[in-house]
Amino acid sequence: RQTQHGLMVSSLRSMKDMQHSYLIMKIVKRAPYLHLDSTYQATRAYKPLISLESTPQQIIDEWRRAADRLEDKNSDLARRLRDYTYHYEAKTGSNRQEQIDVNNENHPFFDFVDQLWKSLYDEMPKQTPPVVQALLLYADMQEILHTQGWLIIEPGPGDRFDSVLHREVGQEQIPAIEIGRVTKLVRQGYVRYRKGDNPQVRKAWVMVNVR
Repeated sequence: RQTQHGLMVSSLRSMKDMQHSYLIMKIVKRAPYLHLDSTYQATRAYKPLISLESTPQQIIDEWRRAADRLEDKNSDLARRLRDYTYHYEAKTGSNRQEQIDVNNENHPFFDFVDQLWKSLYDEMPKQTPPVVQALLLYADMQEILHTQGWLIIEPGPGDRFDSVLHREVGQEQIPAIEIGRVTKLVRQGYVRYRKGDNPQVRKAWVMVNVR
């Protein structure tokens, strides 16, 4: 049997592999979706740099190596990555050798991820080998969150403002967008739904349209 894409059903990979492929396409290739026929091509050159069972110390070590690789071509980015890694290390305390468990919306792992993305996003068009490796490492961080049940909250321009999932951090006047709707995403949010419990929400920061 074949899919609508002409791909043999037996050749489809697991949902875990599909998720990994999607993260690579979204973060490294800047593509908004993954075509089924592109799954293998997306991942064949990119192997995870950190495992889903990583400890904070292993993650810290990998980001220090990433900063070292960037030193010659982009010393400013390398310095920022080292700073973020240092602050994350300071917050992990004595739990650095235990498998990472992002168990609440205020976990320092989120701050680390947010800081990394803020700096790496501007570097995406350059696509130098050290930048690509840093983006792949960031994709691994997102996969850790996904595996632990955290879903990204990423509203786009024109989306309805949701006070449960979004936090207004500023206002803009954009004629093409309805009043009260989102105009810009400032920081990604995350939500985790667990059976029998209230959702855990790290609100996305957004700008909202006003008159």
